[in-house]
Amino acid sequence: MKREDFSWTKFSHENVTTISRIEAIRKIIDQEVGLESCQPEIAEIEKRYDALYHDYIDGKLVTPFCDKMTCEEKILDDISNGNQSAIVEMFDKLYNQIIASSEQADWEENILYSFYPDLEKDKNKYGIILKMGYLDMIFRNAFWIDNEFWWFDQEWNLENVPAKYPMYRAIVEMYHSYPNLQKIVSVQDIIARYDIGSSLDEIQALEKLFIGVVCDKYGLSAGNSLPSISNDTIVNTINRIL
Repeated sequence: MKREDFSWTKFSHENVTTISRIEAIRKIIDQEVGLESCQPEIAEIEKRYDALYHDYIDGKLVTPFCDKMTCEEKILDDISNGNQSAIVEMFDKLYNQIIASSEQADWEENILYSFYPDLEKDKNKYGIILKMGYLDMIFRNAFWIDNEFWWFDQEWNLENVPAKYPMYRAIVEMYHSYPNLQKIVSVQDIIARYDIGSSLDEIQALEKLFIGVVCDKYGLSAGNSLPSISNDTIVNTINRIL
């Protein structure tokens, strides 16, 4: 199974990403933010990962065309082949990369306690807390090259987040986009594997809060080119499966 050739533009607070199979990935930096302020974050991603960012050209961050499959496409092939162990291995690899993407913060610095002051503090419930969580670490944002993840399009980050949160986002993205994955590896097993169920309500609340921030007029202006699927729809899909 392969995705069709694609070309779209994604809008966010910080930048606009245009992706084309026949050219390159060009990240146009929002003038209000500026290229200079984005460079440290990009450099940090490059330092910690095999990353495909290359040149700054005319205010754009340009990544050369890559003809390799994405990690998402790799999983789609594994779904077609019924290769359960390979799919689980990909989720494990992703979780390990999420954990390695940042230094760890003290458990009491968990951003959930800032957003929800009445939340009962629990040292073990939320697992590893990342000083910087990269929220776009989903399978379609990495190429699969020499059995490794090569990341691109890492736009959003959030400080002091549980590692379970970006992992939850990746799980939701895959199971909502490809329901037939449930027939090979159940989402219940994946949620349990990374102990996300114990804090699922709080993580979903954080996701709704994040989506509420990014769905501004920039996101709405992309409505004609992006699927009109609300976060509530996605969350409800996962909850229905669970």
